[in-house]
Amino acid sequence: MEVWVGTTEGAPRLRALIENRLTLPLREQGLRLAGEVGEGVGVICAGGESFLALCDLLADIVLEEMQVRFLVRRLERDYGFIDERESGRVLIGAPRRLWQGSEREARQRREVARRIALFLGESPARRLMLDGFLRFRLQDCTLAWERALADSVEEYLRRHEQQELIGLLRFAISMREPLIDYVRLCPAEEGYLLLGRDGTRVRVLLPGSPQEDGELLAEDALFIQLVHLSPEAIDVSQLPPGELRSLLRRVFVGRLRE
Repeated sequence: MEVWVGTTEGAPRLRALIENRLTLPLREQGLRLAGEVGEGVGVICAGGESFLALCDLLADIVLEEMQVRFLVRRLERDYGFIDERESGRVLIGAPRRLWQGSEREARQRREVARRIALFLGESPARRLMLDGFLRFRLQDCTLAWERALADSVEEYLRRHEQQELIGLLRFAISMREPLIDYVRLCPAEEGYLLLGRDGTRVRVLLPGSPQEDGELLAEDALFIQLVHLSPEAIDVSQLPPGELRSLLRRVFVGRLRE
């Protein structure tokens, strides 16, 4: 049985992708390349086993090569505002969301291979144009890729905004004289307590602070108070390790006592 496989990337590129995946066991099963025809190449399958092996191989190309091409094009089309130097991080983040766990990735590969086998089985000419197959037979996959890319972009923007905020907070702290030399942070039922060296509570009353409107998140209220106080030393030994301690470390550089 001969199967024709094509792509808009052209026959030489596709031939190289297939050859790179034609391991010795696959060749021994009777899977081999034929000549190039138009935008694609012919692949000889000696029987049912080698045909299924070809479907697995093509699923790898779809989920490894074509997925990257798809994400790059979507990133350029929909998110052109992202700096070219940062686009690589966004692209890395999208597949990481898609393939959280080897079993999930394996299931996706099996499903794509199954659909390829079904399509070729229904095609009397045994012809498969990968770009068209991706567009019309794998729409659920491409939608998942787009969602993963959007989530990765959202994470990038959130991280970028956080970096800008950290820079502003550092500047504000550097311009203030410390109002207190030491403060210890303690988790409480509603937010965090600020304690002095003697264990008494340090109270900070600011216009529009959570003591008045009760609308700020506990972490936001904490940062407002700490920036106002600009302590020389901040004891965070009673805070559990996590994002808050990490953020405090980045804002109050050199002032944390852990």
